[in-house]
Amino acid sequence: MQKIEALFDNPQKNNSIWPLLLTPLSYIYKLGIFLYHTLYSLRLAKTDSFSIPIVCVGNIRVGGTGKTPFVQKLLTDLHKKIDIGVISTGYKALGVSKKQILSCKDNRGLLIPACFCGDEPAMLQKRFPSVDFYICKDRKKALMQAITDKKKIVILDDGFQQRSIKKDIQIVMLDPDCDLKNTKFLPRGPLRDFPSRLAAANYVCLSYEPFAAVNLSLALTNLQPLTKAKILASRKMPYYIKGEWEGPLRVLRHKKIGLFCAIARASRFIQGVKNYQPSLKKTWILSDHAAFSEESLKNFSDRAKNEGAEFLLCTEKDYIKVQSIKTSLPKAYVEMQTEIIYGNTHYDHLVEQILINAKKN
Repeated sequence: MQKIEALFDNPQKNNSIWPLLLTPLSYIYKLGIFLYHTLYSLRLAKTDSFSIPIVCVGNIRVGGTGKTPFVQKLLTDLHKKIDIGVISTGYKALGVSKKQILSCKDNRGLLIPACFCGDEPAMLQKRFPSVDFYICKDRKKALMQAITDKKKIVILDDGFQQRSIKKDIQIVMLDPDCDLKNTKFLPRGPLRDFPSRLAAANYVCLSYEPFAAVNLSLALTNLQPLTKAKILASRKMPYYIKGEWEGPLRVLRHKKIGLFCAIARASRFIQGVKNYQPSLKKTWILSDHAAFSEESLKNFSDRAKNEGAEFLLCTEKDYIKVQSIKTSLPKAYVEMQTEIIYGNTHYDHLVEQILINAKKN
C-alpha cells in the first residue's frame, strides 16, 4: 500500500514497473465510476431521501484531504448548539459490519478501543464526548438509527460518492496540489471520482498543510470551470503537544524524539514536525489506519531510547490507538486545529445554514 501511495506523491521519481501494471486497472475503475454515475443520471438507480438534514464532508481524491479535520471544525462550532450525530464507515476497524451499528462508547459511557470502532471516530469521540457516533458500513442503516435517536442533523464523514443518499449540504475537501487535469484514477493515481463531480458540491474546501505555500489565485482559476460551489480554504495547524509528555511546540527544538505514524501522506506530518527542528532518532511509518502491535511499538520505543530519544511523538489519530500500551518512553501527540484561511464569510454561512436546517427538523 505504501508503494502505491508513493506513486501519488512522487510519480516523476518512481521508475518501477508499478505504473505499467496499475494503468489498466485504473481504466477499469474509471469505467466503473462512469457507469455508476450514468445509472443515476438516467434515473435507473434510486436516490433515497431521509427525514433528517444530512451534511456530507467528502472528497474526490483518496488520502489526506482533510475530511476528518473539517468535521472536527464543524463539531467545534456546532456541538454545543444542536444535537448532532456523526456517521462513519469506520474504515479498517475490526468491529465494523453492515449488520451492526457501533458506537465509540460502551454501555457505561467509556471509550472502546480505537482498533474496534475506527481511529478517526474514536479520536473525534474523545474530543466531543456529547456527540453520538454511528459506525456502520451501511450508511442508510446508521441514518435510520440517528432518526430513531431524534438527532437534529447528521454529518457524513465521507460519502460524497454514495448517490443513493440525498444530502442537503455537500462539502468536498480538495488537495490544492492535486492536478485535476492530469491526475490518474485509482489504483494508478489518487482519484476516486471525476473532477466534473465538483459541480454537485455546495462548498469546496481547499485543505492546506501547515506551512505550505498558498497560491489561492491559481487554485481558484483551476476550480472555476468545474464548479459554482462556494470556495473555502482551510489549514491544519499544530497547536500543542499532549499525552504522556506535554508542552508547546517550540520546545521540540533540539529535543531527541522517536517519530511514528500510520496516516496517509505521512511525509507531510514528518516535515511538519521537522519545521520545529527536533533531533529525529528513529522513524516508523505504516500505511494509513494500520494497527500498531504492542510488541512492535515496545520494540520501536526501546530502539529509540537506545538512540537517546526522550519521548515518542505521533499524530492524534495514532495516539488514540496506542495510548494504553506501556512503552519505555513517554508517548505524545501533536494536537491539530483547523483554521479557515479563505472564505470565512462562506464558512459562517455554512454554519448558519446547518443550524437553520437543524431547527426545521
